[in-house]
Amino acid sequence: MQYATQLSRPLAGSEVSPFGPADVRRVTRRGLAYLVDLAALFVIVVLGRAAGWTQPQTLATGSESAILATYRQMLSAGNLRHYLIAALITFGYFTLMEWLFGSTIGKWVFGIRVVDFSGRRISFGQALFRNLLRLIDGLFAGVVGLWFMFNNERRQRLGDKATGTLVVSR
Repeated sequence: MQYATQLSRPLAGSEVSPFGPADVRRVTRRGLAYLVDLAALFVIVVLGRAAGWTQPQTLATGSESAILATYRQMLSAGNLRHYLIAALITFGYFTLMEWLFGSTIGKWVFGIRVVDFSGRRISFGQALFRNLLRLIDGLFAGVVGLWFMFNNERRQRLGDKATGTLVVSR
């Protein structure tokens, strides 16, 4: 399998440098893929709202995005049910997409996927735990995840390191 060869060799050149061009492109593609995923989740939340899963959102004002306004309203209204539904949709999206297809919509658009160290599709347990740790990786606007990615040779965030997974090109 092509991934097994790619992953078994030692990383060299700009791949090892914390700020080499290959690393910046890899991390940038992951970040852009995440933004596409947020847009997909926004569509899912809007469809869920239409189906009655979440409460109606107020229009965002100023620089606040509509999705942030939705989450802010859910929290300020104290409506735990709606907050939990949105959190489960988000968590389920990342977990199921990465387990079933190896990538989310955003990762697919940017030509990357999640694999285990042998280059195979990740297991459900790996996808589940990897995405649970997204809560820690996302702390301080994602600085924790970025710190992990720029401080190891394989550019893994905490969730990747803990589950033995990698984000690689398709």
